[in-house]
Amino acid sequence: MASRMLGGIWESLLMCELVRIPPQHRMIGLLLAIVGVVGNDLPVCAETRTIFVDQAAIGANDGSSWQDAFADLQDALTVAQAGDEIWVAAGAYKPDGGTGERTMSFVVPSGVQLYGGFVGTEQFLSKRDWVAHETILSGDLNGDDGPNDCADFTDCCREHKTLGCDNLECQTRVCALQDWCCAPGGNDSWDLGCVVLAERECCDLAGNWRRCENSYVVVDIDDTSAATQLDGLTIRGAFISVSESYLVLGGFGMLAYRAAAIVRNTRFEENVKNGAFGWDAAGISFIACKFHGNYFSSLNFLGVVYLADSELSGNGHGAYVGRGSFTVTNCHFSPGARKLGPLASASGNLVVRNSTFLGHALWAVSHGDGDALITDCTFDGNFGGVYLSDSRAVIRNSVFTRNDLGMSLNSSNVLLSNSILAGNAFYGRAAIVSSEGVLHIDNCSFVENHSQGVAGALYAESGASTTVTNSVFWNNTGGFDPSYPYYRDGEEGTFYLSDFHGPATLDINYSIVDGWTGLLGGVGNSGTDPMFVDPLGPDGIAGTQDDNLRLTPGSPAFNAGEPNPAGLPPTDLDGHARVLCGRVDIGAYEFGIGDYNCDQIVNLSDFTNWSACMTGPQSGPYEVGCEAFDFNADGDVDLHDYYLLSQVLTAP
Repeated sequence: MASRMLGGIWESLLMCELVRIPPQHRMIGLLLAIVGVVGNDLPVCAETRTIFVDQAAIGANDGSSWQDAFADLQDALTVAQAGDEIWVAAGAYKPDGGTGERTMSFVVPSGVQLYGGFVGTEQFLSKRDWVAHETILSGDLNGDDGPNDCADFTDCCREHKTLGCDNLECQTRVCALQDWCCAPGGNDSWDLGCVVLAERECCDLAGNWRRCENSYVVVDIDDTSAATQLDGLTIRGAFISVSESYLVLGGFGMLAYRAAAIVRNTRFEENVKNGAFGWDAAGISFIACKFHGNYFSSLNFLGVVYLADSELSGNGHGAYVGRGSFTVTNCHFSPGARKLGPLASASGNLVVRNSTFLGHALWAVSHGDGDALITDCTFDGNFGGVYLSDSRAVIRNSVFTRNDLGMSLNSSNVLLSNSILAGNAFYGRAAIVSSEGVLHIDNCSFVENHSQGVAGALYAESGASTTVTNSVFWNNTGGFDPSYPYYRDGEEGTFYLSDFHGPATLDINYSIVDGWTGLLGGVGNSGTDPMFVDPLGPDGIAGTQDDNLRLTPGSPAFNAGEPNPAGLPPTDLDGHARVLCGRVDIGAYEFGIGDYNCDQIVNLSDFTNWSACMTGPQSGPYEVGCEAFDFNADGDVDLHDYYLLSQVLTAP
């Protein structure tokens, strides 16, 4: 009887199409259904439907099937209600319905799920392929957009040292808005501001863009619930000129107001202002999306925004979220032609996890007036890695390489741990510049930071307070000059402490500092070579991927950190246990993986303990001490770790 009852419940769930719930959550749905039966209520299905759209369909045009699909997406959106799904076949769909009306957008009703990527025959959502069968929501109403890099065609779209540009009509439009681009005695050059105006005002001239007729906004979501979804789409070609922007809100691929939604597997590209823009966001998630070639930025929001598993490349700026919270996970940021800053958050909380920031001409991450967590991130080749102002921040398990400035910290309280700063400070004053705030540095490695400023590792002023524990500062150099105004004390080339606007302080303990003189006091410090595996790597260049700042056997950093420290993170930069042989090591990496008996040699003596530590695949946790065998830091000791152990065994 019970089995028949459960079978009936599951059949009801299938009829409600709840099998689309991810497998890990289906049991929850079944339990909720059982509760309903116990309460004498059978599962009730909301009346939902699938509405089909295919511009090539020749049937009844009522959206009831692929054969009778609506040819125009606007028709489907007009009849859709909360809970409905709209399936859109590959092709380019324009919001104006052939009228040329630029103010029209695709307005997605609350609770409606809009899916693209279909051939036009599928009966199951899982059968679509949004990459092979692109569904484009396009603002290019005439279908004639030209190249998006007009700098290849006219110097109106390139900075140059002389006034004016080579297209007289474009020049006239620009100079009507900004006379310094053409009037002697101003900047006496065609600067970036002139270029921006040319690219926006001369949409039918510069580089043959032909975008003056494009939609102001392609997709619009207002007052939507979290059940609203956009999935498998390309949103492209929103445009507005500078002069129009004083009168009309536009230039956005997607515009959102007081909206919650999930946007997944969607490309935002070649929108002249933002890929997506909105305010009072009630929780918008962008998952597995791509933002490319959006002229001003990929995202610009006020409110609560989540960005995950996404790529942002070739945009003016990357993303900005203010007056709310911004969570970024597993994302990749690379610059546009102007290489501007990719990520900013103001007046709210910021969380950035497992993301990379490459080659930007401004700060990679900028945050002010709130709490920030930055963890497991890579900052490489940027003007600056992280800029914080009036923030409370934790930065851990991160790598800063080849940036002009690793960090600039202003009036902020920051904990930096388990991180590497290597090959930074080319033109900046130091790898880290700190002013007024409080900085705690724990278990970090500062290596080969060479500044043309005053110090390689740290420049502190205006009463900044810095505490350093368990860290390595090796071969950092700067333009050290004891006669420089306000200089007080420091280790030559490594630290520079200034009395400018109040004396900066540095408390350093249990650390290794190249050229250590004892001038700064503290306990447990030395100037002994930390014995890195290969700090410059085979290419001989600091801050590149072939560098290895792990410790070799016999390193003075081994078990030399602070005794019984409080508040250490559980793992090192590799994800291994932070304490492997009874006491924390100095630097970002813990020595001893594979070294069960802590004699700094991995040999048969360690191997004999293997069988007692083995847990089997994904069946941890292991016993205390066995973390020495967890090579891949996955929480158990199994045959994969055995293979890695065999690679590092040394002679007895």
